[in-house]
Amino acid sequence: MGETGEDGGQRARMDTGTAVPAHNAASTPPPEGEAGVDIHKPKPVHSIREFLNEILVIITGVLIALGLEQAVESWHHAEQVADARETLREELAVNLAALRHTQRNSPCLIANADRMVALIDSVDPAKIRAFARQANDPAHTAPGGRMSPGMLSLRLRAWETASSSGLLAYMAPREKLAFAAAYSRVDLEKRYRVLFSDMSPEIGARAEVFDGSHEEAQALKRLIIEQRGFYATRMKSPFKEIVDVVGDYKLRDDPTKALPTCVPIGV
Repeated sequence: MGETGEDGGQRARMDTGTAVPAHNAASTPPPEGEAGVDIHKPKPVHSIREFLNEILVIITGVLIALGLEQAVESWHHAEQVADARETLREELAVNLAALRHTQRNSPCLIANADRMVALIDSVDPAKIRAFARQANDPAHTAPGGRMSPGMLSLRLRAWETASSSGLLAYMAPREKLAFAAAYSRVDLEKRYRVLFSDMSPEIGARAEVFDGSHEEAQALKRLIIEQRGFYATRMKSPFKEIVDVVGDYKLRDDPTKALPTCVPIGV
């Protein structure tokens, strides 16, 4: 007699061998709120032509990136060179104003030197000492009634900075050579000014104690003639190398206006 009821039904299903389908974990949809990861596999290269096209795309991208970087760097250097050019021209304009200040004073300075040489030749110690006292009197420093008026120190700082920073390498060759020639002249004039302006204190000190001796007269006369030669030479110089670079540059404030000027000394 067959078994009936629920137990009998379950046993009957098991006996028939019917399999209960099992769900694959991979077919289970992702939990709500989580997106699946979409992975694109690289396409296989099927020919040399496709391979070369891929290489060409990569090279083109690299060249574009390098070109853009170079363009930005060139623009940055152009700005720096423009700033350096303006600073150099301003410094040269100040130097040119200082040199021209000396030129304006040169005729007076030469006349004072000639006057003192004439006094030495006349062998009049009293007049020479009086001349020296007037030349060295602090009351004559503005305007300067001295053997040497006030001199503005010539400057080289902007040139030295541009040279050490490497910015000159980004200038056009002709412009760089023009600046180099201008500053070479400034450096030469600076050396001259230091050499000959230092003579003034020695001339004044010797003249104030001049005793009329032949040896002292010759030593004093030699110093004055050397200094006179400096002023005569500088008075004729056009400073062309500097003028060519400065051009029409206008200083906002001329620093030589505050300097004393030479006035004739008479005894």
